[in-house]
Amino acid sequence: MDKEELWHEVFSTTDESEALVLKGLLESEGIRCQILSHKVPQLPVNINGLGLIKLEVLKDDVEKALDILSSKINQE
Repeated sequence: MDKEELWHEVFSTTDESEALVLKGLLESEGIRCQILSHKVPQLPVNINGLGLIKLEVLKDDVEKALDILSSKINQE
């Protein structure tokens, strides 16, 4: 199985702080996750996805992660 097939995007943002907070939230619930960033420091804007930061979880944790993120986002 290809490594890329194991990880699935559950959230994307241009705000690195937001991605880090949500990563910590998922990890506190026992969900392994990673941040994939296409952010280019010289470009402070999102141009064709260059500033996009993705939060990814393992395939088996997608549903649980989406539930947790949905609950958190709805609280705000």
